[in-house]
Amino acid sequence: MNRYKELEELDIEFQEAESAWLEAKDDESLSEQDKQEYLSKLHHCLEKRKAHITKHWHDPAYYDKGHLTVD
Repeated sequence: MNRYKELEELDIEFQEAESAWLEAKDDESLSEQDKQEYLSKLHHCLEKRKAHITKHWHDPAYYDKGHLTVD
C-alpha cells in the first residue's frame, strides 16, 4: 500500500474516532470508563497517524535562501 492511501485510511479512522468521542463525551448514559475508552481510541488513532507521518513523510525539498532545493 502506498503512503498516500495509508495516510488517507488513517485520517478516516481518526475522523471516525473523533466523531465517536464527540458524541460520547456529553452522553450522560455512559460511564466515565466508557468515555475514557472512546478517548483512548482517539488518542491511539492520533498516535498511529503521527507515527506514519514521521516515518514516511520526510520532505526532501527545502528552501535555502529563498530558493527551492531538493536533496
